[in-house]
Amino acid sequence: MVTAPASERTNLQDWDGLLPSEVVLLTFTNRAADEMKDRLRRTISRIRPGPLGEDSKHRYDPRVKSQGFIEQLLTLLEDAPIGTIDSFLSQLVSPYRGKLGDALSRENVSDAARAILVETSLRTIWRLASDRSRIGDAVDAGIPAHIATEVLSARDRVAQHYSGRTSASRVLRALVGKSVFVEESSRKVMDEEGNVDRDKLLAMIMSSIEEADIDEQAERVQKIIRVVFETIKECIQTPSASGWAAETRMACLEELDRTGPPTDSWGKLCWMGHVLTVP
Repeated sequence: MVTAPASERTNLQDWDGLLPSEVVLLTFTNRAADEMKDRLRRTISRIRPGPLGEDSKHRYDPRVKSQGFIEQLLTLLEDAPIGTIDSFLSQLVSPYRGKLGDALSRENVSDAARAILVETSLRTIWRLASDRSRIGDAVDAGIPAHIATEVLSARDRVAQHYSGRTSASRVLRALVGKSVFVEESSRKVMDEEGNVDRDKLLAMIMSSIEEADIDEQAERVQKIIRVVFETIKECIQTPSASGWAAETRMACLEELDRTGPPTDSWGKLCWMGHVLTVP
């Protein structure tokens, strides 16, 4: 908003240079766009009328005749085309969406606004009751009626798996930040009926890991188990001549060490998972 009187303003048509609204500045992320706009705002705010020069506080430009012109530039900066490549292209095609047949699914928002939306959504979903008789609350909160029950069930499973809301919320925030990649990955592991295809899922997991690394880590884990057992046996005696009592943690680890990792890479990953999650 320009607060300077009309006498201190400049006719923008008489300005020989480019105005903020006439310069397109594109970045890869919303955060970078916000930072760039903030840097430009600080730079413009430093400009003062006077002979060409610069000191620690101000930058002087003889083309600027009054401080009111600086306010005009700052006002134009707020609507300047500074943003991501996606948002810029979206602005170009938005007047023609009706002809293109591309319905807008969501608005482009800044990183700060997105963070607020994510936190608000998480707080809302944690407040919703799991009782089926109150499923209407979930629908009122914006969850589509046909998936409301599944969403609440998934929320409860996530909270139970991660032993509380704090850890679960941390995981959900990370998933939201990578939602595009999650959606794309989901499509790659689904069959024609929309169910997870086990073979496709395993192929995707294994494609991101080198088999040599799996072999090396499995061998390393087994060596660690043996060192642990040798150390324990040197310090204490087993409870009985038959060894560790069944169903104990040590008995489980000893059995995993005895059988060793399977020969295939997926089996080795599962074996290491069992070792690291022995209750």
